[in-house]
Amino acid sequence: MKQYILEHAGNLFSLKAALYGGDKQRLVTLILDTGASRTLVSRVRLELLGYSVAQSKSSQRIITASGIVHAQVIMLDNFYCLGKNIQHFEVVAYDLPPESHVEGLLGMDFLSKFDFHLSTQRGIITIK
Repeated sequence: MKQYILEHAGNLFSLKAALYGGDKQRLVTLILDTGASRTLVSRVRLELLGYSVAQSKSSQRIITASGIVHAQVIMLDNFYCLGKNIQHFEVVAYDLPPESHVEGLLGMDFLSKFDFHLSTQRGIITIK
């Protein structure tokens, strides 16, 4: 089991993830969101990796604080976070408000693949 210290801002925890597309790699900051069923990544970050969000053939209905929206689904070549690499990982292309200061959310579609423990008091996630 490996422990990771999370960035802490108010009641939110964030962490870094690496996204891969072809020969390109981008680091992004994601909010750890155990209430999100899917992982969301900024459209701009995905397009910088060479993914064409507008040409995605798959979309997902997501419920936001503003209501229900449709967002494109992108299959990443690789997604690396918390010491774990997943090939061909689907993310939802969605831009969070600029004042969130992050490029997306890490959802349960990633976290549920692993045995993990989140200590909110210590700001640490342990993953097996």
